[in-house]
Amino acid sequence: MQTLKEHVRVAILRSAEKQFSENGFAHAAMRDIASGAGITVGNLYVYFDNKEAIFSAVVEEAADRLNQIILTDMIFEDDESTGKSIAAMAKALLQVFSEHDSHFIMLLCGSDGTLYQDIRKQLCAVAAGRLEKELHERTPNKPCDKEFCSALAAAAVEGILHIAQTPGLSPEKTDKLFTDFLNILFLNIHRRY
Repeated sequence: MQTLKEHVRVAILRSAEKQFSENGFAHAAMRDIASGAGITVGNLYVYFDNKEAIFSAVVEEAADRLNQIILTDMIFEDDESTGKSIAAMAKALLQVFSEHDSHFIMLLCGSDGTLYQDIRKQLCAVAAGRLEKELHERTPNKPCDKEFCSALAAAAVEGILHIAQTPGLSPEKTDKLFTDFLNILFLNIHRRY
């Protein structure tokens, strides 16, 4: 039995991250990942069972954080102590992006064909639900339009991705754009609705 070497595993993950960032999961090739890591395709399968296992290893931390945002909303539906406002969700998403920028983008834009392929839709649905709940609580005499909330949530997720994918932005500029964008969308929305 071959002894697995940590430096080879790291080389595989670095190569895979490059391939997934450039091509997305669906178009990344195992032979290109192996070549970038300086190993054979056969040796690649000694370390990982398949391409999805490699993708999962690359994005694991960011995926866990995004899933935590989604699951927190589902598990603590009526608990006000969880900070479940749309602003709290936006802040949590920005934190995940600041810590895992390329993995965040891979998950939301390049995960078709993996178990993460619906994470973008799930985030939009959670954001729409939070927005709907906030508007209902703050404007109880006005019916809340689910489609309006869904459209605004999708716009927020798409806008965050657009900013995240803009090349050459400093972290400070990215943070300012995120903050300004989300403030324009959501700050005092109950007064504008």
